[in-house]
Amino acid sequence: MKRRFGLRKVEVLKEFRLQEADPASCTPFLLRIGAVCDYAQSKIGPIPYVLGFIVPKSVKRSGKAPDAEFDRNNPFFELLDQQEPVQLVVNARFQVSLVQEDVEGWEVLFRIREQFLTMVVAHISAYVTRPGILSL
Repeated sequence: MKRRFGLRKVEVLKEFRLQEADPASCTPFLLRIGAVCDYAQSKIGPIPYVLGFIVPKSVKRSGKAPDAEFDRNNPFFELLDQQEPVQLVVNARFQVSLVQEDVEGWEVLFRIREQFLTMVVAHISAYVTRPGILSL
């Protein structure tokens, strides 16, 4: 976390409004947000990812969700290795591009449906392309 995002896990959890959570209960993951079709997979160069956390349903979130965060009302999922339903929480501010060598040997945790991925990518696109504070 510190090397990629400049923050420790506890500090990142604060940004995700998860500061009340036991850090061990929230599992970080990187969600590939670039094209994953066969055509794109054969291309060289960096692959974009966004940081997220697998958050158990019992974890209470604190404060208003930041604009960069994908809607808190996203669905809960049941994962085989989890004891309760979980929510996938991603934040558009925490993006990273990695090359193939960086991700060699990484374990794929799960695949998500195209519709859900499309909603996440649309949110991230809207967030990163909005104008900032403008002044004359």
